Amino acid sequence: MGISKTNRLCLLLLSCVGLLTNGCSDLTAKVTGTVYLDDKPVNITSSQRGTVVFRPIKGGATCTGLIDKSGSYSVSTGSESALVPGEYLVSVQVLESVPPKGGDDAPSGKPITPALYADPLTSGLSFVVKGGANQYDIKLDSSAGPTVIAPPEPELEEPELGAVESDLNVPDETEPAAKPAEVNQPEPDNSAETEGDSSES
Repeated sequence: MGISKTNRLCLLLLSCVGLLTNGCSDLTAKVTGTVYLDDKPVNITSSQRGTVVFRPIKGGATCTGLIDKSGSYSVSTGSESALVPGEYLVSVQVLESVPPKGGDDAPSGKPITPALYADPLTSGLSFVVKGGANQYDIKLDSSAGPTVIAPPEPELEEPELGAVESDLNVPDETEPAAKPAEVNQPEPDNSAETEGDSSES
């Protein structure tokens, strides 16, 4: 007896629901903590915004959490206030809102924390999340580096060897041209005419 089209559709829907349920069931961990800067909780003002980012090392959804005015944070995965257990690289950034200078300019952010903490690959922060409740206090050091990293200077291209040799072989037009050597012409011998005149006399 074959399966009807309606039953096939029901099985497909049940499979999709099962996949979604399994995905949500992996979010069994919660992470909360406090961000410290120079051993003091980060004091987020109304003009500042602080963010903590958890990036899984083995791939998966990136999790984020906002830092409140007392320096506390709680990590969420999308709209779920939980995350999958595992090892994560962590980054932290606090920005001060800077009003636009002109009417058409967009507002920008001035970094408060050192720039290296904003990149999970350079922050040096990592945490192994286990199932259940996790407490992870993050301690930052303001002397760890500048808040803004200057872009690298462009490298100067070295001229090719052939171009350098050709430049060396080009004569300098400012130097005067060499004069040809003067040739001394022999003076005429008038001794024969002098002897002839003396004999006639």
